[in-house]
Amino acid sequence: MSLSNEQDRLSQYIDRLNQTGRINIDKADDQAWTEMLDTVHLIKLSNIIDMPTPDFEEKGIQVIKKEVEKTRKKVVEIKTLKKRTWKKHFLPVVAASLVALSVCLPTFFPNQKAKAEQIRVVKEQQLVSLGVSKVNFPTMLSDGKSVGFEKDEKIFIWNQSNQSFKQFPLNSFQYMRNPAWSPDEKTIAFSGYQTKNAGIWLMEQDGSHVRQLAAPGSPDDFYDHPTWSPDGKKLAFAKQSYQLNDSDGVTQTSEEIWLMDIGAGKLRKITDGSEPSWSPDGKNIAYTKTRIKGESIQKEVWIIKTDGSNPKKLTDGMEPKWSPNGQFLTFARNTTTNEKVGTEKAQIVVTYREILALHVESKSESQLTKSKLNERELNNLISSSKSATNNLPVNVVMSGEYSDWQPSWSKDGKSIVFVRDTNEEKGNHFNLMKIDLKYE
Repeated sequence: MSLSNEQDRLSQYIDRLNQTGRINIDKADDQAWTEMLDTVHLIKLSNIIDMPTPDFEEKGIQVIKKEVEKTRKKVVEIKTLKKRTWKKHFLPVVAASLVALSVCLPTFFPNQKAKAEQIRVVKEQQLVSLGVSKVNFPTMLSDGKSVGFEKDEKIFIWNQSNQSFKQFPLNSFQYMRNPAWSPDEKTIAFSGYQTKNAGIWLMEQDGSHVRQLAAPGSPDDFYDHPTWSPDGKKLAFAKQSYQLNDSDGVTQTSEEIWLMDIGAGKLRKITDGSEPSWSPDGKNIAYTKTRIKGESIQKEVWIIKTDGSNPKKLTDGMEPKWSPNGQFLTFARNTTTNEKVGTEKAQIVVTYREILALHVESKSESQLTKSKLNERELNNLISSSKSATNNLPVNVVMSGEYSDWQPSWSKDGKSIVFVRDTNEEKGNHFNLMKIDLKYE
């Protein structure tokens, strides 16, 4: 059999392995093919594949040799390994085949960990303009072309191929937000209410079989931001409590992260916070923690074990989302700069809302989007300050030219979709955006 045919055959086998997760060795018609399949499974189990480099073949050979020895005891069900010795001429063939098969191995083994700590944006594009109403919680679906999101208290799916919108027919809801697609994308969880306060609901992917999963016991509580466990058996969500006051209507009194076993219906609190995101290995929850310092509000990204142990702060920011391989978190952050105008006492405080990524282990940060100053608005303020400095407040607060929020990874980890607000009062200024990534 030619090398090209062997590569096609191996590619099909790896695709089937990723889809089924089964590690049974196929019946082989030749020794070399059987040995190649054994090598594929050992690499799959090793979980330490590097991103391809010029010396990838030689490194691949060394990794295979080490993993054969280290992993042999763990795969006793592959009985043929006990009877087989690895031939020197075979290892280069396997490594060369894997190189030829894949420019980027995570395409074949999407859960493998690439040894990269930084992310660089190689392309940014606007997918579609969505008008003047705020858009929330975009999610790129597994076809790579469809994006689900919430807008105007409704759930939509936009398809890039034909530029079409699908709206779910849920007219009985006065409020519905935070759509979250299950791992198999057959079920959508969301926060909503029909006549009372918001709970967690489920519906099928076509909008049918709408049912309530959890409802708060107090009229002062809301359930929000559902997120699925990787196995689809549990949900994490935020419980938010409010109370009436005389000044501005309501005050938020608490934010808590709760977990729910969908089958058993059991609820338990694990920590204080909001905007939970479940790690791909199912062991951790990333979330946003709010700290109030005087009159300022500070948002922080934290992680915690699903049993409620070992909470720790990672960085300043909000809206964290795990990468598919579990190595990175993407999140939004507000930063401010001060521009002095007129007299030294007067200044303009500019707030930028941008998207970053954090390597969870090393804490290395990568800036993925960057806003900029709205020069026209700034010049107007400076001009007015020069003509009437005494009328200019000590601090004037303005936003950057645009604000980015709620990033969400594609299934293959190669892209991120997010919402951009161009901070205009008129016109179509809410947009779905996409950035393509390179790991370094």
